[in-house]
Amino acid sequence: MKKLPLILILLILPYSVWATNYYIAAAGSGETCSSETPCALATAVAAAGNEDTIFFKSDDTWESASNHVINATTAGVSYDGSTYGTGTRATLKATGALDAVVKLSASTLSFKGFNIDMNSQNTGGIHIGTYATSDVSGITVDDCKVHTSRIPSGSYNYGIHVGGYTAANVDVDTVTITNTEVYDTGHEAFAIYPTWTRAGCTAKNVIIRNCSGHGAGIDGNDWGHGLYVTNTVENLTVEFSSFYSNDVGAAVGTSTTYTGTPTGIILRYNLIYNNTEAQFTLGPSDATNGITGTVDIYGNIIYGSAGDNIYISGDLNTSTINFYNNTVYSMSGAYYDFYLYSVDGTPTINLKNNIFIADNFYLMKFNTVADEALVTHSNNILYRITGSTNQWYIINDVAYTAANVIDTWDATAQNTNPSFTGGTLPAGFSGTY
Repeated sequence: MKKLPLILILLILPYSVWATNYYIAAAGSGETCSSETPCALATAVAAAGNEDTIFFKSDDTWESASNHVINATTAGVSYDGSTYGTGTRATLKATGALDAVVKLSASTLSFKGFNIDMNSQNTGGIHIGTYATSDVSGITVDDCKVHTSRIPSGSYNYGIHVGGYTAANVDVDTVTITNTEVYDTGHEAFAIYPTWTRAGCTAKNVIIRNCSGHGAGIDGNDWGHGLYVTNTVENLTVEFSSFYSNDVGAAVGTSTTYTGTPTGIILRYNLIYNNTEAQFTLGPSDATNGITGTVDIYGNIIYGSAGDNIYISGDLNTSTINFYNNTVYSMSGAYYDFYLYSVDGTPTINLKNNIFIADNFYLMKFNTVADEALVTHSNNILYRITGSTNQWYIINDVAYTAANVIDTWDATAQNTNPSFTGGTLPAGFSGTY
């Protein structure tokens, strides 16, 4: 059998054969960056290229008092904080005011298994595309914890931020964030928020899956959202995640410095609960800069005792808003499950197959007859636990009882107790979520 020349064998081997692993430790000084003689962070970052991986010693901590701990500007590099060493996650820690602890500013980056400790500093956590000066795409973040920031007045720092900010016309495309917890942040936990200072920036094709955001707004400034989606965000899916104990659980809108509008937003199969101001809000921050896109909200469980569970207001232009198959439960004596307040524009708002429950207050309020007329509704269950003779919903300050739910408002509705099983799954249901 004739043998292939060595040079030909080398040419047909996949490129990944030449990928290099770099092992680093906080006190590393080795030149080879091997697991036996790990090198310093700066050495590995300077050397690593496309398809290379930097393994951080998982029981070590890297710190910085200015700028950042990591600024990933070389495309194709993987950063791994949990595979090498005896710890759970390598720690990246702020010891002063930083732009962000981690800046992911190149394409095709993988970042997994880190503890991002903002250490009560005036800093952001993980910023994805925020400091890029040209388009970036294909960035993944997995299995991280991001926590504990503080913000002085006038500062805008986030646990995780996605979207261009530093330069104009930067697209941040195809971002996946999984299995990540963000908590105790002065501002938002997850901010999918293209620039409020530069024109033409976007965040596109973003997935947030199996994550949690809680404790946002710990500085008490009413700006702590578990999830904040605003400006030109195209095709975002948030699923199997939880947002709780924030000022606001989740919000979709536009900023006062308007630079676009969300569209293709999907929030599905999430838990949004026990937030102090509201559970879910939809609408622009500035009444003159409305929403024009599509927002689908389905299969979520939304509940709380403070603030309205679903609050919609402002200019929705010609947007399409779909609420399907959600379970919404108010434990409050002063707030609504579903509240439309002075909506402008001609949006399509579909309310179908939801369950609305209230302990001792109205289930719904439509601030005006015009607000109510914007909503197409069918096959919803409405139930107020305190009884059928109480007032269940309001249209233009006129209150209606349980009988009016079917007789006046919607013949396809139900007004009986949904009889939840209290944790026992019905026959045929199984799975993690």
